[in-house]
Amino acid sequence: MPLPRAAARVHHRREERPVNPLRRKLAIASWDAPREPNIFGRLTLDAEPALAYVEHLRKTSGEKVTLTTVVGKAVAMALRDTPSLNGYLRFDTYVPHERVSVAFLVAFEEGKNLAKAKIDDLDRKSVVEATVELRQLADKLHKGKDEAFNKSMGPVRLLPVWVIRRLLKVVGFISTRLGWSVPALGIEAFPFGACVITNVGV
Repeated sequence: MPLPRAAARVHHRREERPVNPLRRKLAIASWDAPREPNIFGRLTLDAEPALAYVEHLRKTSGEKVTLTTVVGKAVAMALRDTPSLNGYLRFDTYVPHERVSVAFLVAFEEGKNLAKAKIDDLDRKSVVEATVELRQLADKLHKGKDEAFNKSMGPVRLLPVWVIRRLLKVVGFISTRLGWSVPALGIEAFPFGACVITNVGV
């Protein structure tokens, strides 16, 4: 039986969240033609054992453990066991990282902004310890108390996009190619570690 015309015309409209203007400037300044090869892969796993593990940790620790930190821990262990993936290129030479660091993206300002929360030595920390640390880092971002993030946003507020684009290239070279930190400017060596966890469970 055909649907009534009124029902056939119903469209589900997706509600769009407003984007932070600083985040928009960064997105525009970061946009560029691809210069490096990328490999994309897809893996489907049965999450039931992991979800049961999450529930177990919640009951035994009292912490609000999520699948996100479980995945982060699994990635950290994989990076530890595969040193050829836990490193970076410095002038066409592969250099292994001295520690296993994983970054998690955190949405704040009601979803209008996005920043990273990096956990160092995640391969040596338990899932519960990672959960507590991630919560503390996220709280700093939500409360505007992340000093490195606040310093890095200073130039973004003042400079035009074409200057930010060039500045990002300089900062990227210093932080990820040379591996240098400049705390006074909010520049952190390898700010995203060896891996970024963007979204789990959605």
